[in-house]
Amino acid sequence: MTKVDSRWRSLAVVMMAVSVVFCLIGGVLLVANAQVEQAVRPVDHEALKVLQEAASRNPKDEGLKTAYRELDVKVRTASERCLAFRRRGVWVLAGGLLVLLVSATFWTQCGTSPVPLPGSLPDEAAERATRRLGVLAGAVALAVFAGVLLWPARSASPPPQDAPAAVAPPSFADAAGQWPAFRGIGARGVGDASMTPPLVWNGKAGTHVAWKITTPRPGFSSPILWDDSLFLTGGDSQGRELYCYAAATGELRWTAGTADIVGSPATLPKVNEDTGYAASTPTTDGQLVYAIFATGDVIAVDFAGQRVWARNLQPPDNPYGHASSLVVHRGRLLVQYDHFGGSRLIALDAATGETAWERQRPVGASWATPVLATVGGRTEVYLNAEPFVMAFNAETGDELWRNECLGGEVGPSPAYDNGLAYFTTGR
Repeated sequence: MTKVDSRWRSLAVVMMAVSVVFCLIGGVLLVANAQVEQAVRPVDHEALKVLQEAASRNPKDEGLKTAYRELDVKVRTASERCLAFRRRGVWVLAGGLLVLLVSATFWTQCGTSPVPLPGSLPDEAAERATRRLGVLAGAVALAVFAGVLLWPARSASPPPQDAPAAVAPPSFADAAGQWPAFRGIGARGVGDASMTPPLVWNGKAGTHVAWKITTPRPGFSSPILWDDSLFLTGGDSQGRELYCYAAATGELRWTAGTADIVGSPATLPKVNEDTGYAASTPTTDGQLVYAIFATGDVIAVDFAGQRVWARNLQPPDNPYGHASSLVVHRGRLLVQYDHFGGSRLIALDAATGETAWERQRPVGASWATPVLATVGGRTEVYLNAEPFVMAFNAETGDELWRNECLGGEVGPSPAYDNGLAYFTTGR
């Protein structure tokens, strides 16, 4: 073994030592973070549950309400920080292991003779210099690697100056007086001239209230309307259902359940009381009505209440419960299925439920609903999540762009108007 080989071999040994220490520290920090993350999961936080129950039993006690809100913010913030640390920490640890592997490979390539040849040993000064260089190089390399991952860019390239002009969002149900999806036609939250709702009403007194009913099961979804039919979902641990009511009278016309769906979980996923099993608003194209639940079950039902198809998308790993609403566009049912088990944008054939295409997304759980817009003759779908806001071609599923700009738990849906898409989060 030559002096040069010996020095490079010593450098590789030092790099391996630095990598091992780095990986051990990273592993310990990730284990500690996992324990903290488990303790601050909002859905399992005992103190939060106690305050919530106390506040519900004493609805007039503002002190309890304030204490619950303050603790809720603290717990959610801590949970968000743990999640971000875990995601980036895993990549940093992988970087340390990669440096260790490269150093070990280099070490084996720099000679394998266990006994150096006479006169080939470097002097002590050169040996110390080599070790110092190895420590410095290893520390700098890993520090740069960790810094890049823990300090992500928050900007994206501006669009080209000759980008095509944008026009109004497409209307997948161009019919006056209809409200076929979450936030209505085009997700704009605006009704047409045929809709004349009262500007003042009072639920308790019955002022300007045509009818009022109690649904068979609870739900946080919004109602949708097509002609004289109003559709709503409800669900609990015993069952998940889609309801059809007479819009004029409130009479329950039919109920469609989710029994006997292949792949539906035998053990229900945990959901928060503020989300439940039926938080996603259904949608309709005037032919079928589509609904999704916290179990991952999706059903399509005709206007007579008969199931046309049903399938399970796999139970979502979501700390509160699935809440993204469905969007239908040109024979495709678009599902923003963001959860910790693998986030996806899925396009199902609206007539059969078969997967037309799906795209993996490098984001965590979210509760936002996609929005559509037409840009230069192409329909685009915008999705809000952490850390990326993203755009896809609504027909082909091709990714158009992404921007790493959001953090925390993303619940608000995007909005679009006059060539601009708007994204926000609860913070």
